[in-house]
Amino acid sequence: MHTSVASSASVPRVIPHRRLPRAGAAALLTPWGVLAAALFVAACVLLTLEQRLAEHVDLAFFKINVWVGAVVFAIVLAARLAAGGL
Repeated sequence: MHTSVASSASVPRVIPHRRLPRAGAAALLTPWGVLAAALFVAACVLLTLEQRLAEHVDLAFFKINVWVGAVVFAIVLAARLAAGGL
């Protein structure tokens, strides 16, 4: 019999819906959660800078956008680690 991973380890089964806001806040207060929040702010700043420099395509797209991609990748990794692992 095939058992789906999502059905056996779904979030509502592990954490009741009443406790989800507290669980999310607790994950944010871990070192990885703080890093994810800081990286989110950095991504917002880079995206704002990219939009302001849009007329300089080489700078905005080929340089700043590479950093945006790296920061977003780091956000995903930090968020996954804050949630308990990769």
